Amino acid sequence: MGVNVLINGKKNITTEEIAEIGGLKYGILDDSYVLRQGEIGRYTLMYDSSCIGRGFQVAADGQDIELSLPLPNTPHDIEIFYDLIVRLCRKTEARVFMRDEELASVRECDRYIEADKLASVRALEDIASQIEEDKYNSFTIFAAMNPIEIGKEEIDIIGNSLDRFQKLLNLFQTRDVFYAGLKIYQRKDSSLFGVYFVGEDIPTVLPLKPSVYNNELKISDYYCMIPGDNTIPYEDFISNTDAAEKYDSGHLVVCLAEKEINQIADNFAVDFVTNMRVESNHYRSMQIIDSGEDHCEKIERKNLGCDPLAGYNHLAVFMKWAYLKGILAEDLTENSPVLADVLNDSEADIRETLKNDEYIKGSIRLGYFKEDYQDFVREFYAFNKGDEDHYPRCVDIYAEKYFGTEEYNSDKYKDEAYLFVPFNEEYYKGLSQYIDRGWEKYWQKRRMK
Repeated sequence: MGVNVLINGKKNITTEEIAEIGGLKYGILDDSYVLRQGEIGRYTLMYDSSCIGRGFQVAADGQDIELSLPLPNTPHDIEIFYDLIVRLCRKTEARVFMRDEELASVRECDRYIEADKLASVRALEDIASQIEEDKYNSFTIFAAMNPIEIGKEEIDIIGNSLDRFQKLLNLFQTRDVFYAGLKIYQRKDSSLFGVYFVGEDIPTVLPLKPSVYNNELKISDYYCMIPGDNTIPYEDFISNTDAAEKYDSGHLVVCLAEKEINQIADNFAVDFVTNMRVESNHYRSMQIIDSGEDHCEKIERKNLGCDPLAGYNHLAVFMKWAYLKGILAEDLTENSPVLADVLNDSEADIRETLKNDEYIKGSIRLGYFKEDYQDFVREFYAFNKGDEDHYPRCVDIYAEKYFGTEEYNSDKYKDEAYLFVPFNEEYYKGLSQYIDRGWEKYWQKRRMK
C-alpha cells in the first residue's frame, strides 16, 4: 500500500540534487531492508534524520522523477514527501505530475496530504484489528533505517494515533544499536545458510526467530558469528544469551562482553559446514581502553610545544606497571616481540613501540591483560571520573602537583598540562604510585563484597 508519483519536468536532475533540495539524508536498502546510508541505487530511500519514520523512495532518470510513499506513514514523512514534490516541480518547471496514474497539481497537495494521513490511520486500525483478533501476532513495518515488528504492545502504545506512530518509529530508529542484517552463504552441496554477526560490547538487534524476506530462498540453517570466528547455531545463541533486552515485538538487543562470548563459544560452537560441534577459538577482547593517537592529536590541533610522543606518556607508564605486576596477557609479547624487549630495557622508550608496533597500533586494549585482571583495568582506566580511583584523573592530578596549581592552570598549557610533564624515570615512579593505590583500593572493595 502506497502512493506513486511521477514528475516529468523540463530539466535533468540527479538523486543527490533531489536530496539536497529536500534537505534529506539518503541510502539504499540491502536484502534485509537495512539502510546502507549515503549510497545511491536505482531506487534510493530518503528521510529526515531529525524525525525518522518510513521515508520514501526516489528514482531519477534524466527529466523523469519517480517517488514512492509507503503507507501507513508518519505525518512528518507525508508532509515532506509533498513538500519535495512541490519543490521538484518548481525546479524542473513541471506544471503537473502524475499521482497514482492520475493527473495531479501542486495546488492540491494539501488535500493529498490529508488523504494519505487518513489512509495511514485506517491502515493502522486494520493492523490493530487483525492483531487483536489474533489473526496475526505482528506486522513488519519497513521503516527508513530497518524493519520494525509491530505487535500488541506497540499497537497499545500507538492507539491508532499517527503522532504516536511517528514517535515510536523515531524512538526505535534513533537507539544507539547495531541492527544486524542477515548474510546468506552457500555450501558446496548448494544448501544455503544464514549468518548474523555479533561483536563485542556492541548492542546488537537480532530477531527472536530468524527469517528471510525473499520467500524463494530456502535457508537450511541459521547461525550467529561471534568474536573469535566462532559459529553458534542461532537457537542455541538466543536461548543462552542472558544480556538481552527487548527491541520490538520480534527482536531483542544483545550486548556481549568477552567472558560471555567465550562461555557461549565453549558450549555451542559448531562447524557451519558439517553442523558438528568443534573446539571453540578462545577470544581475547580488543576493546580499546585508551589511544595515544587521540592524545597526540591534541598536540597538533592546539599547536602545543611539547614532546611529539607525549600523548603516549601515561600509556607507557601503565603498560610498564602492568608488565612488572605480571598482569599482561601471556600472548601479548608473542604478538609483539619487540614489546618484551623494550619492557626489559630500562633505557628503551616504550612510547615508540606503542606508537609504531603493527600489533599494538597505538592503543591499550582490554585483551592485553590477563582475564582475571580485566575488570580492574576496565574500572580503574575509566575516563570522565573525577577522583584518584581512576587513572586518567590521576594523570592530571600528578601534572598539577608537578607544575603547581597556578602554573598548571596557566594559559601556556592550553588545558593540556599533562602532556608537558617530562617522560622519565621520575615520571614513571610518581605516576605508578597512583596505580598502586588504585590496585589496592580495587581489591579491598572486592574483598568486602
